[in-house]
Amino acid sequence: MASFSAALETGKPTKIALHPTLADGLAIPQVGTNGFEIAQSRVDKTVIVTEEQIAISILRMVELEKGVVEGAAATPLAACLSGKLKEFAGTRVVLLLSGGNIDQNVLSRVIERGLVADGRLCRFTAIISDRPGGPADLATRIASMARA
Repeated sequence: MASFSAALETGKPTKIALHPTLADGLAIPQVGTNGFEIAQSRVDKTVIVTEEQIAISILRMVELEKGVVEGAAATPLAACLSGKLKEFAGTRVVLLLSGGNIDQNVLSRVIERGLVADGRLCRFTAIISDRPGGPADLATRIASMARA
């Protein structure tokens, strides 16, 4: 969570600006004093992940594990996939994935966002002629781009 990382940097709970996030369960403006005191000496490293990494992690969980997790629960996998934890490469790692409280409409949008971030889905707008051959010309141009 960003507020915990900020607290580690300053050495005390620090208020941060909140931004909309898929990991809304982790979005708090300031970590609690007691929680920070307990965790500070037990945490070796924190990793901040992007919204796209969270979306891809939710997508991977759905596709590979057939499980549904909320954004906050997907952050451990997002951290592993981020490339920021190279010291764990080749080792067994346990990820705590706790929380499946995600609305179905949100899940649909997150899966779509993950597919876009993963380069597997794109959208575009095209203005084509409504005369005969217009759609065929568009299809030919798209096909030529796929071969490139």
